Amino acid sequence: MRFPGRVGLAALLAVSCGKRLEGARPGEVSLSPNLVCAAQLTTRVKVTGTNLSPLQTRALNGPLLELPVLTLSRTRDLDNAAAPDPAVKIPDDSSDPGASRVRWASQPEMSFEVFPELALKAGLYDFGVANPGGESSNTAGALLAVPPPTLTEVVPDLACGDLDNSLELRGDFFLQFGGLQPTIKLANLSLSPASMSDCRTLPGAGQVSACKTMRVALAKKAAPLGTQRVTVENPAPAGCSSSEPLTVTLVPEPTVTKIEPDLVCSEQGPNTLKVTGAGFLTVDAAAPVLNLALGIQVLSLVTVASDCTVGNRSVNFR
Repeated sequence: MRFPGRVGLAALLAVSCGKRLEGARPGEVSLSPNLVCAAQLTTRVKVTGTNLSPLQTRALNGPLLELPVLTLSRTRDLDNAAAPDPAVKIPDDSSDPGASRVRWASQPEMSFEVFPELALKAGLYDFGVANPGGESSNTAGALLAVPPPTLTEVVPDLACGDLDNSLELRGDFFLQFGGLQPTIKLANLSLSPASMSDCRTLPGAGQVSACKTMRVALAKKAAPLGTQRVTVENPAPAGCSSSEPLTVTLVPEPTVTKIEPDLVCSEQGPNTLKVTGAGFLTVDAAAPVLNLALGIQVLSLVTVASDCTVGNRSVNFR
């Protein structure tokens, strides 16, 4: 058996020599924020606790700092049913600190990143800390991961842009917590919901509610006419956005420029009137209705549209 020479032995000892900053067991921690949307966002989470102790080692190219191992273990799904999954380790490489997703600041403070490639499932997670010396701790229910909001329907999806409107948005995971609510984006507008309903509380201590229905007020002439994309963005730190291509079409009020003839005899048989103007719509084969005020009497007349062009959603514009 060959033994290393003095120089080789010294190098070997230098590589294997380590200095642990503290030896106490890490305590339970708190995370800030304790709510993330991992599917779309990268979020840096602050870890506050005690005895978060790295191990300083010496290598040939200089000292290295081996950080505590951080893990996330899902225990509950968003319906609060048990969903035990294998622990997910937060990536860290002491030999390449620039690529690490873990940062150490001091004994009571660290941080880590939650990012889309981590592929966290939605649910409630326990948070584990294991110091390089072997001491470890686990904090139950420390982090809630939620999905982006989904938008399945906008009702109505056709409205008069020259009038005040109330739109109902249907979907899921419209979040509200701590007095914060989603933002509805329509054209160049950022709108707040007038009401939220069909809500349930998600697991965890953060009192986060997920709702399936929102109503939003759209003031007259606030948005440009035409077909406008509608998206929902949840409040930070779970600020993911809906990705479904839902729209609302805003049309102008109809205008009448001419009625021909403008003089008829109502006592002798039916009369045919030609109404000329703009913005007359047939929607899903339903034609406009012409209201004529004759003194105190209002007649609603069924019309036959002509001179039309086809728009979205089986809407004909004249």
